[in-house]
Amino acid sequence: MAQDIFNQPSKNARNRKTTNQLAAEIADAHNKSVNQQIVEDQARRDATDAKGRVLLPDLTGAEQTIAQENKRAKDMKTFVERIGVKIAHDTAFNITLENTYAAKRIADNGALYCASHLERLLSTEEIISLPVGGETEKDVEKTNRVPDKYSKSYYDRVEAVKRTKQTSFYRELAEQMDASQAWLTRWENFRFASKRQFDKIKGDASDYKRKNAAAYEQEVGVCSDAINAFTKWIRQATMFERQLQLAKRSKNVVVYVGKDETGNYFQRKRPVTLRAEPPTDEQYTTMTVASFLNIDIDAAIDNGDTWDTWEAQFRREPTEGGEEDGDMVKSVVDFEASVTAIHSWIEAAGSARERYTELLTAVTKKGSDDLCLSIYSLHSLLDGIIPHIKERVARLAQAEAARQEQDATMTKEQQGVESAALVNTAALANTRK
Repeated sequence: MAQDIFNQPSKNARNRKTTNQLAAEIADAHNKSVNQQIVEDQARRDATDAKGRVLLPDLTGAEQTIAQENKRAKDMKTFVERIGVKIAHDTAFNITLENTYAAKRIADNGALYCASHLERLLSTEEIISLPVGGETEKDVEKTNRVPDKYSKSYYDRVEAVKRTKQTSFYRELAEQMDASQAWLTRWENFRFASKRQFDKIKGDASDYKRKNAAAYEQEVGVCSDAINAFTKWIRQATMFERQLQLAKRSKNVVVYVGKDETGNYFQRKRPVTLRAEPPTDEQYTTMTVASFLNIDIDAAIDNGDTWDTWEAQFRREPTEGGEEDGDMVKSVVDFEASVTAIHSWIEAAGSARERYTELLTAVTKKGSDDLCLSIYSLHSLLDGIIPHIKERVARLAQAEAARQEQDATMTKEQQGVESAALVNTAALANTRK
């Protein structure tokens, strides 16, 4: 009779364990391992040497680094909490942070706020008729446009002299704003006060008395900063509106900037949205107002009006001019920083000749009138300063030459010491052999 091998129990069947039994044993082994590890770790922490110092477990380099970093993190957490208890819940401090950030968001989006008001107060035709930011009289010679930059003669009441300055349409427009008038009055009053001409001040002269020239300089600078900011925002707002109108010519790219229920543009870091028409997931981007203003929309449309021709404009270098008011040098400290930066620029080149070539190219190209006037004006000023610093510069040059000579001598002596040390080392090695 044949055996039914399929129904007979296996030889090892009695030794087999159920799945539940195996799982229980594995879990038990794991728990024992974890518990054992805890006991061993506690034993290490409790172990001390004869002097009572805790003996650390043997760790690898990476483990020691992690342990040190964690210790630092714990120490810093304690330090942070100690200071945080004193300031974190102070109502006045927290209100200041909130108000400052809110003010920063408004300032960062000043151009958009101004654009909303321009739309409310001026027609599209009037906005388009305003000058292109940074354009000079030469730029608009053969057009029907008006320039942004032009020369203006005026009487300086503080210095009591007639002056000529380079101004701009948007600067003059900003100065007409009621918000600017108070700042202009303070600006002139502080200039009078700095010269001790308190009788010419409009208002209470005691409000304008400061301790020294540096304090007056700072006050004048604050007033100038306000007017510069107003000028920049109005100019950018106008250019922003112009760009939106130009973008309407495109049939393949849509420019969109959302507004809230009050009619103001959304205050975002990258508020301008551009997308292809019809929409695609790839042909879509957002950008800042400054980046949007830098796009040559006419070129993007005239070169084919495709997403690629627009995208080529996204990478365009920033245009020159138009925002000079925000970078004006208003004090000797600013001038010092600017001159130092120019000197660093010269020193960074392989030779002064290289910078000379670059600068010569810059002053001979089209649209460099402002640069030429600036360089000549700076030369005229420095020409009178040079005689007063010539001897000091000569002394500094001599001191630098002496220092370099001393460094060279020390280097030779050091090389001699090092050479002698090498000889001695070699001789000692030979002796040991």
